[in-house]
Amino acid sequence: MSKPEVPLARAPNYGPHYTPNRMDAPDQTSPTNETVIEPHSGWIGVNWPELVRYRELLSFLVWRDIKVKYKQAVLGVAWSVIVPLISLCVYGGIANVFAFQEYLSAPRPPILLWMFAGLVPWLFLQRAISDGGMSLINNQQLMTKIYLPRLYLPMAALGNAMVDMLINFGLLGVVALYYFLKGGWTPTWQIVFVVPLMLLLYVAAMGLSFFLSAATVLYRDLRFLIPFFVQFGLWLSAVPYPLSKFDREGLHGWKMLYAINPLTGIIAGFRSAITGQPWEWLHLTSSIVLCSGLLVFGLFYFKRVERLFADIA
Repeated sequence: MSKPEVPLARAPNYGPHYTPNRMDAPDQTSPTNETVIEPHSGWIGVNWPELVRYRELLSFLVWRDIKVKYKQAVLGVAWSVIVPLISLCVYGGIANVFAFQEYLSAPRPPILLWMFAGLVPWLFLQRAISDGGMSLINNQQLMTKIYLPRLYLPMAALGNAMVDMLINFGLLGVVALYYFLKGGWTPTWQIVFVVPLMLLLYVAAMGLSFFLSAATVLYRDLRFLIPFFVQFGLWLSAVPYPLSKFDREGLHGWKMLYAINPLTGIIAGFRSAITGQPWEWLHLTSSIVLCSGLLVFGLFYFKRVERLFADIA
């Protein structure tokens, strides 16, 4: 008995311009797309086109940090107003007790306005150092699972601190308007230098954040040292007291030592620009030079240590 004939399957007619794909021709292999991630060449090794290409990711990370910061907080965004006001009351009270206004040049600005003009940039630096230094440790799971420009993590922390600084500048504007209407303060032409000083402030914050974030990955003890550094840095940057105090007391040598700290010139520059006090040119020049070098060094150190992040994070 003969076996029944099995009809042969006919290939479908797709037309003369058809190109077979992997589903139609499973026996044919096609090359797969692969992305090779390699260190960027150069002295510092920063892939600038990559940073521009992924700029939307930076805005997403900033927005994520802002939401996490105020998530489940009873007062929410109000903390961005309460913290600087409490700081102003505390350090303004210290300035009144020790009569720091007597050390200011005439016409003397209101002591609360003078104090707030120095606290606003310092509060930004405080947040930038604390959050930027811990940015890689707090995002270690993100670093080990996906690839992203690692520089974006400390930069996102700076973006979050910048939002708080803009709120603080709004409060500073309210305080300045109050004293202007009261007749205790009048703005001068020096106020136009606030914008370049903000740029210098951001350069200093980036350099510190890049260096501290990379160093914290290698040396975890820095997690405990950063808060102490922030507390002592407040006094070593002459935030609660004026530098002119050293001139009145004949301590010029001590005043010159403050020029070693790049943050001192920034704080004094903000106060001179807003309140019209004389400029501390030595400290401001030192800040411009040291902050530029700090940014270059922070980038260099970050990129040299970056290859070890995934292994030890």
